[in-house]
Amino acid sequence: MRKYIKIASIILGGFAILLLAVWGIAYLYFVSHKKELIKEAGLEIGKKIKASVQVKDAGISFFSSFPSLSIDLKNVRIIDTSFSKHPVPFLEAGKFSVSSNLFQLLKGNIHLSRIALTDGVINFYRDTTGVSNLSILEIGRAHV
Repeated sequence: MRKYIKIASIILGGFAILLLAVWGIAYLYFVSHKKELIKEAGLEIGKKIKASVQVKDAGISFFSSFPSLSIDLKNVRIIDTSFSKHPVPFLEAGKFSVSSNLFQLLKGNIHLSRIALTDGVINFYRDTTGVSNLSILEIGRAHV
C-alpha cells in the first residue's frame, strides 16, 4: 500500500512541478515582452471592433482564475471612429480581465473562458441622424 502512495505522490509532485514550470515560463515571457503584448492586444482588439484601444498597463495572474490564466488590462479606453463628432469614449475601465486555458494558449488556441470589467463605464449613444457607437460591435461580429 505504501508503495502505491509513494508512486502516486511522485506522479502528483512531478505534475505540480511541471505546471509551476509552465506558469513560470509564461510569466517570464509576459514580463519580458509586456510592452509589445500590450500594444499588440490593443491593435488586435481595435481591428476586431474598428476602434482605437488604449491600454496603460497589464498584469498576469494564475491564481485568480485557477486553472486558467488571467490577463488583466489596466486603464483601458476604447474610442470609436465617431469620437471627433461625439467626444465620449465607448468604454473606459479601470480593469478589463480575460481568462483562458494556459495549455490551449500554448497550442495557439485562444478560447476565452471569462471576461470581466471592473470600475468601468460603457457609453452608448445614438444621434439624431441615427448614427450609433454600437456599430463597432456589429463590425466585430462579422470577423468572428
